[in-house]
Amino acid sequence: MRMTSDTKPSRQATVNVMSRLATIPFFLTILITASTLTSHASAQEDSTPPPVGSYAGVISPNDVLALAMTELMEKQSLYTRNQRAIMQKYMPFVAPDINTMPENPVDQFALGNLLFLSLMAVDSEAHLEDLMEREDVIGRISWQRVMQIRRRAYDRPEETREMLDEYIAKYAPSSIEINGRSKQLAVYISNYFENGDADQAVNLLLEELKRMPTNAPYPSFLLPVTVTEQIQKSGRSNEIYSLIEQKLADLKSLENEWTAKTPSFEEDLAIRKQAPTWYWISEGVSSEKSVHEVRLQQLRSMIHDLDAWLARRN
Repeated sequence: MRMTSDTKPSRQATVNVMSRLATIPFFLTILITASTLTSHASAQEDSTPPPVGSYAGVISPNDVLALAMTELMEKQSLYTRNQRAIMQKYMPFVAPDINTMPENPVDQFALGNLLFLSLMAVDSEAHLEDLMEREDVIGRISWQRVMQIRRRAYDRPEETREMLDEYIAKYAPSSIEINGRSKQLAVYISNYFENGDADQAVNLLLEELKRMPTNAPYPSFLLPVTVTEQIQKSGRSNEIYSLIEQKLADLKSLENEWTAKTPSFEEDLAIRKQAPTWYWISEGVSSEKSVHEVRLQQLRSMIHDLDAWLARRN
C-alpha cells in the first residue's frame, strides 16, 4: 500500500518533530521516530515499497540507517536473506544520486552503507571510495566494504588481496571497530587451504594472531576455529595452538580487569562518539546496554569458544 498525501508526514511537520527530539537521548529518539516516520515500512511487509527517494530529505541518511539497523537487529536479519527486503523499506527516505553526494561525510558514509546493505554494489562503492583515506572508523569500514564489493560483486580477488595488505599497513587494530580485516582474512585463509597451500594459509593466520593486541575481543582470535581440520592436517597445528593459549591467557586477564571496573556514563559516551550510532546498534549497544557491557559479553563468549576449541584438539 502506497502512502497518500493524507498519510505522508509533511516536511515541516517532520522538521518540527525532529527539533523537539534534539534534546532527547538518541536511542529514545529512535523509538519515537521509528513509530512516526517509518510507519509506512510496516505497511509494506507484503507490498511493493514506494520508489527510492520518494521521501528523501525528511530524515538524514545517518538516522535512516540507524532505524533500519534497529529493525535488522530486532529481527536478527543482518547478513541474512531477509536483509535486502528490510532495507528496501527504508530506501524511499534516501536519494542515492552519485552526482550529488551528501556534503556531510557522516551522511555520505551512511548512504554508502545503506546501499551496501541493499546489495547495490556500484552505487555503494561510489559513495564509500572517497572516504577510504580517512583514519577514523568511517575510513576503516569504508575500506572494508569496498574490499568486499570488489571481491564478491566484481570477482577481483587479486586486487582485493593487495587492498587487504594496504589496509593492514594503514590501520592498526582498533578496540572501537573490532571486526577489522577478519572477514577478508577468513576468505583468503580458507582459499589457501582449499588450493593446497597450507603453509601460506598458516603463515597468514599466524601473522594476524601475532599482530592482534589483547585489549578487546577481536574476531580474528576465532579465525583458527573456522579451519580446525585444515590446521590439524597442516603439520603446524602446535604453532597455532601454542599462540592461542598465550592470547587466551591474556584475554582472561582482560576479562578480570573489565569485570572489576565498570566505566562511567561519561566514559561510555566518549567511546560511543567515536563511531556512528548505527554502528553501535549493529554491535548490540542500546539505551539498556553500554559499550562496556556488550564488549564484556563478547569477550566472555570468545573465551568460552577458545577454551572449548583447545579442549577438542587431537
